[in-house]
Amino acid sequence: MSNLFMQSLDIFNLDGAHFYLVRLDNDQSISFSQASGNVTLETVHKIGQTGVTYISSGALTHSVKALDISLKIDTELALEVGRRTKRA
Repeated sequence: MSNLFMQSLDIFNLDGAHFYLVRLDNDQSISFSQASGNVTLETVHKIGQTGVTYISSGALTHSVKALDISLKIDTELALEVGRRTKRA
């Protein structure tokens, strides 16, 4: 694992985290670690306690309730409404 700047622990598992993080700490070429995969809002605190530098969680974006608003403008309708609008 030479010349690595960051190591990602994908499909994060708390049981194996300590083993991998100790190995990463012994490798001077790795400056940062990231946990991702199977990270939920319920497990993020425990994962943070393992010593990883960054945590990536899709749960933050998968749980968003979105409102999709279109900015498409019907120019013909807009012109018609403009013609009917009285100006002060």
